[in-house]
Amino acid sequence: MSDFNELMDSLSRTMRGEEARKAVEKPLPRPFRFKWHPIIGCRMKTGPVCNDCIARKESWEEFQNSTSGFWAAKPNEVTVHELQLTEPIRYREPMDIEVAPLSDLFQPDVSDEVRHKIFTVIKNAPQHRFFIQTKNPAFMKHYFKTRVAVEWPLPNVWVGTSVEDQASFNARVPNLLGTNAHNHFLVFEPLLGPINLEMIQLDTFDRLWPFKQMVQAYESMDDEGQRHWAPLHGEPLMRTPAIKWIYVGGMRGGNARPPHPDWVQRIVSQAAENLVPVWFAGFGEYSQLEKPDLENDETLVYVNKRGEYRGRGVGSITNLLAQTLDGETSAILSRKTSPARRMLLNGKHYLEKPPMPVKFSNTQIKDSVEALALRLKA
Repeated sequence: MSDFNELMDSLSRTMRGEEARKAVEKPLPRPFRFKWHPIIGCRMKTGPVCNDCIARKESWEEFQNSTSGFWAAKPNEVTVHELQLTEPIRYREPMDIEVAPLSDLFQPDVSDEVRHKIFTVIKNAPQHRFFIQTKNPAFMKHYFKTRVAVEWPLPNVWVGTSVEDQASFNARVPNLLGTNAHNHFLVFEPLLGPINLEMIQLDTFDRLWPFKQMVQAYESMDDEGQRHWAPLHGEPLMRTPAIKWIYVGGMRGGNARPPHPDWVQRIVSQAAENLVPVWFAGFGEYSQLEKPDLENDETLVYVNKRGEYRGRGVGSITNLLAQTLDGETSAILSRKTSPARRMLLNGKHYLEKPPMPVKFSNTQIKDSVEALALRLKA
C-alpha cells in the first residue's frame, strides 16, 4: 500500500510540475488579433537594419510555407493583393489590425491609388483599429497633408514609426508627431542601442519634448557660445500630439543581436512616468538569465550598455574577457529559452494596450459595409 501511495504522490508532483511548465510555456497575448496583407514586399533601404527585416528572405520563406504559398510574391517586390483588400470588413467584432506588416505603405513603390483603396476600406470598417507603421514618416506626413483622398483624419487609424537607435529616433519622431492623425504610436524594434526619449534637438535648434507634447523655442547664442531656449514652463513654440502607445522588441533571425535590458527598462520607465502603455515583445531570439550555464550553453551572448557584443561558444575566451572587461555592466542572454521567457524583462511581462473604444452597433457596421460595396463598384 505504501508503494502505491508513493507512486501516486510521485505522479501528482509530476502533474503539478507539468502544469507549472505549461503556465510558463503557454502562448502569451499578441498585440494584434489580425494581420492584414493588402500589399506585400518592400524595396526601401533605410539602413543596415533593413538587411535583417522580417520581410527578407528567411522570414519570407517561413511565411509562405505557413500560408501554403497562397500568395505568389517576392520579398523585394511590392505585390498588391486585391483578394485581401476587403478582408477586414468580414469581421464585425472590433479588432486591432496590423496593416501590411510585411511591407511599408509609404514606400515609393506603392501608388496613391492603392493607398486610396486601403484607406477606403479602413474608413468603412470603423469597428476596428488599424495600426500602420512606417520607416518613412516624412512621406507619410506629406501624404496626409496633401494627397490623401478620403476624409482625414480617421479616428480608427493609428500611425507610427519604427526606430532602432538614437539617430533614427531623432530623425523620424519629429515627422511622426508632425503627421495629422488622431492617434500616434512608437515602435522600438529591433532595438539596437540606448535611446533617450525625453528630448530631441531639431535642425532649427528648437527642442522637441515628445512626452511634454511641445516644441521649446530656441532664442539666441550669447557671446560665450552658449545657446539659450525659452523657458519650459512658458508658452511653447508649438504643441505636438501625444504618443499613446509604445511597442518594444529585439531583433529576430539568425543574425539577431539582443538589446541590453537597461535600454528596454529605460524606455519602459519613461513611458510609465508619462502614463503611456507599453508592449514588450521580447529580446528577439534571446532571454535574460539569472544563472547562465557558462560551461555548456554555446548560445550565450554578452552585451554591454554601449552595444558591444561578445561571447558565442562553450567556455570561450571571449566570454571570460567580457566578464573581466565589463564586470557588472554586461548582460548575459541565451537562445536556449522559450518564447514566453523571451518576453520577460527583469522577471515581468509588459503587455499593455490602449483600451478599445465603445463598440459599434450592428446597424453602424452594416451601413459601413454597404457603403464600401458601393464605393468599390464605382
